[in-house]
Amino acid sequence: MSGIHDCDTVFAKLHDFIDKELSEVEILQVEEHLRLCPPCAVEYRFEASVLRYMRGGFCQMPVPADLESRCLKALADEEA
Repeated sequence: MSGIHDCDTVFAKLHDFIDKELSEVEILQVEEHLRLCPPCAVEYRFEASVLRYMRGGFCQMPVPADLESRCLKALADEEA
């Protein structure tokens, strides 16, 4: 399969690959590269695990009741 062969290109597409925002052809090309390139496969697993943690972990954190008002006040103070 032709297409994505270099590590820099794969690295630049990893987040879109993880988020399934690539075309079917690009997905196949990245998958092929990851099968053939152990360093990129390691990086992919790391990036995917970080994104999974961030997506899942922050949803379970308690948010202070006054967070929105404090943020809005901080933004207003910054504009003044």
